[in-house]
Amino acid sequence: MIWWIVGTVIWIVVGTFNFIFVAKLPKIMFEEIEDRRAAAIMLSIAAPIGITLILGLTLLVLLNEILKTDRLWKRIEKD
Repeated sequence: MIWWIVGTVIWIVVGTFNFIFVAKLPKIMFEEIEDRRAAAIMLSIAAPIGITLILGLTLLVLLNEILKTDRLWKRIEKD
């Protein structure tokens, strides 16, 4: 149960980080930074990192649930 809470909190934090970088940062960067190429490079680095973190954490939670289910079935088979 504690892993669900920890995973959810981490997922929300990473999702917020990703939203800021993917949705809000380009507008800020392209308005305030004169060198548009530098802004595009910064965004092209930040967006995949955020998306990878969200997908990775989601896969970790799913893997944890699969392993828990597998252990449960092994315990049931023993009985």
